[in-house]
Amino acid sequence: PYARFGGSNRAELNLASSSLVTALAYRATPDQSLGISLNTGYQVLSLEGMEFLASPAVSVAPNRVTDQGKDGALTLGYTLGWQGRINPWLSAGLAYRSKNWTERHKDYKGLISEGGRLELPAIYGGGITLKPAANWSVVLDVQRYHYRGEKALRNGIGKLAEGKKLGEKDGPGFGFSDQNAYKLGIAWQATPALVLRGGYVRASQIVKPSETLFGFLGCVTATTQYGIGATYAMRQWEFTGLVYDVPKQTVRGKNSIPEAFGGGEANVADKVSAFGFSIGRRF
Repeated sequence: PYARFGGSNRAELNLASSSLVTALAYRATPDQSLGISLNTGYQVLSLEGMEFLASPAVSVAPNRVTDQGKDGALTLGYTLGWQGRINPWLSAGLAYRSKNWTERHKDYKGLISEGGRLELPAIYGGGITLKPAANWSVVLDVQRYHYRGEKALRNGIGKLAEGKKLGEKDGPGFGFSDQNAYKLGIAWQATPALVLRGGYVRASQIVKPSETLFGFLGCVTATTQYGIGATYAMRQWEFTGLVYDVPKQTVRGKNSIPEAFGGGEANVADKVSAFGFSIGRRF
């Protein structure tokens, strides 16, 4: 999508983050539990096809903008949580996961603000579980993703017009808004061996019409998801499968391509369909 500006016919961003979570849980009362964890991890970033940004006019390090291969960084964060049973048919929980404090991706210091610091945001929220019958569970969750707490995710392409360059401390980024996600899940113990599940997620839009130029780099327009799943137990084995669909969601650009790149609009659309399967064994 960036060939018009002198980039490749294909642009690609890969961001992989893995964590090792060391958790401690304490049951304060028979119905109340507290938890804390230390989240250590490793994040890998790679980006291709963004040659049109490799210019001294828009980047503080034009030779560290694109096509640098995989660049790794250590991450560190924590999670706090509470879960409690209010009565036999109602439970609740609260959780806060800090942002991932992350080393700089120095190989991409000419693209990511603060010299390559790309940190995953804090997430916090709460939920309740209702049990209208012994074999039914209904879960309601609300979460907030604090994207605007991170400069690389908060700052938009409009920073270029303010004289800020890519890679600077307050340089341009993806221009995301904070996101609220509302989740509904239902589980039915159909038989002693079979559990059937369904889920629905509705979230606010993180991509503003003025920030769609970089929207091609990830699946970022989605706001709705439907899912179904099941678990079947056989002796000490468990077989679980799931399918989910994210309907097509389009964000149409409005003043989304800076005049420095010729102006115009970038319209972004994403659609996702996926399935998963796992096998587990109880010991």
